[in-house]
Amino acid sequence: MKYLPDENSSRLKIINDLHVQGLTDVQISNYLNDKGIKTPKGKKYYYELVWVTRNKSNKRNDRSYERKIELTKLNIYY
Repeated sequence: MKYLPDENSSRLKIINDLHVQGLTDVQISNYLNDKGIKTPKGKKYYYELVWVTRNKSNKRNDRSYERKIELTKLNIYY
């Protein structure tokens, strides 16, 4: 199973927390840039990148959840 590096996980947590608080992708990108938080490639955030990051994270979580259900149905626990 693949895991995100700690730096990426903390950045993703910030993005998700801000989204849950009701900030738009534009506001989140402005927040990250104001705090000097860069993308994994060292660039500034823009709203499309925030959306893509959240979308990928949601899909990754959905796949992980579906995998756990499949393994549970087979009585396989990891």
